[in-house]
Amino acid sequence: MKHLRTSLVVAGVAATVGVVGVGGLGIAAAASNTTSSDGASSLVQKIADKFHLNKEDVQAVFDENRAEHQAEHRQKLEERLSQAVTDGKITEAQKEKILAKLADVETKMNALKDKTPQERHDGMKQIHEDLQQWAKDNGIRMEYLRPVMRHPHAFSGDQPPPDSQAN
Repeated sequence: MKHLRTSLVVAGVAATVGVVGVGGLGIAAAASNTTSSDGASSLVQKIADKFHLNKEDVQAVFDENRAEHQAEHRQKLEERLSQAVTDGKITEAQKEKILAKLADVETKMNALKDKTPQERHDGMKQIHEDLQQWAKDNGIRMEYLRPVMRHPHAFSGDQPPPDSQAN
């Protein structure tokens, strides 16, 4: 019974955090940090402490939530790209290139997570510039590459630079 109560509390807390506007990526970013710049415990640790839960159980809920959001996001992206192929806006080959490139960008972004804020900012800026050049070289409009570049922490609070090409 205690395990059920713990699972329900953890699920309720995670749902509440999601409802108040912290998106899946933001939750994952917050949950994956072990400490913040002021030395405070991670969000996962704070929730575990506040509700007297096992930190690993709380982390598992956050990880599951993140995986669900990523799968949902990927599905919507693939549907949007398939519609663009159907509408003749991009080719099937371009769709496959976009999906591969976005996976590559995600890997590069994940590599920045343990960097300093300035290193993350500089890294994201470089990723964005490289992505713009890649899109131009492949005849792909940036609008099809926006999902990954709209990550809430992608530019440390800055807005992404405007597209360098006319769309």
